[in-house]
Amino acid sequence: MAISYSSKAIYDRIAPSLRTYQGSRLFGTSYLDQYRNASAGLDELSGMYSPSINGATRDRLDRVASGLRGQQGSAIAGGALATIGGLTNIYSTFDNLTSLPDTSFYRNAIDDINQVGRYNYGSYDQLASDYSRLGGMTPDFDYETIRGMNTGQKVGNVLSSTVSGATAGLQVGGPWGALAGGVLGLGAGIGGWIKGDRNAEAEKGLLENRANLANYAAQLNLNAATESYADSRYRAGVANRAEAGGKLERRQLSLREFAENAMKKRRAGLVAGNTVQTGRIIRQHCKGGTMVRIKVR
Repeated sequence: MAISYSSKAIYDRIAPSLRTYQGSRLFGTSYLDQYRNASAGLDELSGMYSPSINGATRDRLDRVASGLRGQQGSAIAGGALATIGGLTNIYSTFDNLTSLPDTSFYRNAIDDINQVGRYNYGSYDQLASDYSRLGGMTPDFDYETIRGMNTGQKVGNVLSSTVSGATAGLQVGGPWGALAGGVLGLGAGIGGWIKGDRNAEAEKGLLENRANLANYAAQLNLNAATESYADSRYRAGVANRAEAGGKLERRQLSLREFAENAMKKRRAGLVAGNTVQTGRIIRQHCKGGTMVRIKVR
């Protein structure tokens, strides 16, 4: 005689197995509990199959088994989504803790310093103005400004990461899952805090080094611009004197030229009427150099 089970009889048989894992009274069953309950129901259902059941009963058992496998799939999907959501929130908080705000205003100030001394100066007043201006152009690289987050905000982010991990863990694995997720979230939050502080310190050091280099370059540029302007003023002054017909430079005569000029003047001179005095050059080596005498005959 073929064995037959009604739908109610099948449900009554597997119902206790579906309540094997109750979860917690406060938070209910987790996705892991749901999966394990469905697995327990399938185990109980498998004992109802036998060669002596009729076709209608087999169909009923197959439909119930399919529903329980669907419950397993839903538990897996729900747990995966909860895990992904928790990890996403943890990573978002970690990224927020490690990231720094926009510091382009500091970089723009450094770029302005780099431009000092690169202009075409037209007066010493302009140069003096830039020398004076350079001293106040370096910004104050404030750590808190570069970090962009105070201690209270850091603590809040760490708590948010911890709660995200604990919530996701609770949904997936119950209280033990909440503990594991909370520890993961807490660790990620503290790690993000430390990494963010280090990033801010490194950024502050980098900005200070760039500012020092920019100041050094600006000093060199101003010195070079001062020399260039002084040189251009000197050349302009020489050109103006030449154009006005002034004497540019008195060249020092050589010893020979001096002697020859002296002879010319002596020969051209008139002494005692119309008599022309002539003479000759006598060179005599002596201690310390050469002595030149002009002897008039």
